[in-house]
Amino acid sequence: MRAELHRYYDRLTSGICLIGMEPEEPILFVNKGMLKIYHCTDEADFYRFTGKRLQGMVDAEDYYPIAHMAGSDQTGFVTFRFRTRDEHFRRAEGSASVISFEDGTKAWLLQIISSELKGSSAQNDPLTGLLGMRLFFRKALMVARQESPKGRLSLYCPTYFNLTNFRLYNSLHGLAAGDHCLKYIASVLQQSFPDALISHLSADGFAVLAMKKDLFQTIEVVCSRVNAYINNSNIVLKAGVCLLEKDDIYIVRHTFDMAKIACDTIKTDATRCWAVYTRDMGEALEKRAFVLENFNAALEKGHIKIYYQPVVRAMTGKICGVEALARWEDPVYGRLTPNVFIPVLEQARLIHKLDCYVLNQVAKQLHYRLANKQPVLPVSVNLSRHDFNLMDPFVMVEKVISRYDLQRDYIRIEVTETALVKEKHNLIQTLRQFQRSGYQVWLDDFGSAYSSLNVLHNYHFDELKIDMAFLRNFNEKSRRILKAIVLMAKELGVHTLAEGAETKAQVDFLKAIGCEKIQGYYWGQPMSYEDIQIFCENYEYGQETRREESVYDKAGLINVVTDVPVAIFHYDGKQVVVLSAN
Repeated sequence: MRAELHRYYDRLTSGICLIGMEPEEPILFVNKGMLKIYHCTDEADFYRFTGKRLQGMVDAEDYYPIAHMAGSDQTGFVTFRFRTRDEHFRRAEGSASVISFEDGTKAWLLQIISSELKGSSAQNDPLTGLLGMRLFFRKALMVARQESPKGRLSLYCPTYFNLTNFRLYNSLHGLAAGDHCLKYIASVLQQSFPDALISHLSADGFAVLAMKKDLFQTIEVVCSRVNAYINNSNIVLKAGVCLLEKDDIYIVRHTFDMAKIACDTIKTDATRCWAVYTRDMGEALEKRAFVLENFNAALEKGHIKIYYQPVVRAMTGKICGVEALARWEDPVYGRLTPNVFIPVLEQARLIHKLDCYVLNQVAKQLHYRLANKQPVLPVSVNLSRHDFNLMDPFVMVEKVISRYDLQRDYIRIEVTETALVKEKHNLIQTLRQFQRSGYQVWLDDFGSAYSSLNVLHNYHFDELKIDMAFLRNFNEKSRRILKAIVLMAKELGVHTLAEGAETKAQVDFLKAIGCEKIQGYYWGQPMSYEDIQIFCENYEYGQETRREESVYDKAGLINVVTDVPVAIFHYDGKQVVVLSAN
């Protein structure tokens, strides 16, 4: 069958691939047209580049499962951006539909054509009247050849404009209105850059080879006019600029990709309408590519390690738990920090694989300690908001708990405040299911999003993890806010944990206002499994027992910030120890 598919589909110039019906969306087949679109030499090269999954074919911001792209009738028009093997951005347009084979199995048939191929035969874009892609780059190269010998090439700036969330505009107003909007953008660009080369590169992208003089003021005028026309803060025009540092005529085409990279960095930044490409952006893109290409192998080979950061009970100084954190230690590339690989995995909808892996490793290590009668501390694990769309987190956690024969209260579930704001309908029911089954549910990064109080109003958490930003800017105002948060939490019967404590002054203040738990470098940084065991064994104040935890949790809800004299003490039948006094 494979040979027959090749003979038939290789006659077509469009890109064809078959996608499996499994959740991973594996690529089963590609034709020569698809290899040409992605600039891959052969099938093996294409499979390495994409990870042999549909997700690897699509720009992270445009990715949706193919069933979502095709629609409920399992056949429909699709469009998405992608990156070629040699690092050029393109837009694909085509269709997705379900096909059946003689043996009864089914697969998705994805047929696309690149916007570059689509417009290659036209001198001008038929919709906007601007230069077609091929003609635009040919003329840009001619300008470079003319100006480079004169040392004038650096006076030009490759600039890329992108209309963010153009898909939303089409959904709200219809395709005809979308076409009219693109025509309006083209007319604004022509009026603002009367002597420049301008092209409509893709559905929502435009390229301008403009002079550097007054460029940024002109960009701001263009974006302002277009945004006023659209009048929707979720759909705005952004620009990226690449400054030419040398008279190299052969990098002109690549500089527009650099400009697009710069533009992409501010897509979610409401305060900026343009950005200039820097080498750091290129390095970040290289790291992103490395993460996507090597993530599965890193899991299989154990390059992703589990680190633990201690959590200390403010009242006693004892270690009362640890947070599990992922660290990527590649033998060749070196260490990748979480702020590098976690956002990439979230954008690529792969974060659920990491979260499953972390929980499995944590459970395995807990099981080992219990089996060998070693002290065990409860472990908090993080769930991404995407987990609730990509899998059933409750079922996943239950399977792991059952596999390693653990009690549920050994695992604490952390979700971020942002997750509750953006995915609340998917989350609430699952979080209630966790709590009904005996898990504690914690709200992480409390105070980092814009509707914290609304989140608390709609859902009861067992514990608030107060965002470290309040301690990073440790001033009188942040002290008042921290105090108010702790007092409010006690009124609601919710426990508190402050993240990011680094100094004795911060720790003393948190104790004084009745914050129950503290986490941060003052007590200990994230450590490997072996190091956290040594740390706990040698820790001056020891580890909290499970029996102590229930007692101190109740004591922690007592408000000591009051004019009434209040003291909390521990009595073991022989000795009285004052734990807290106002």
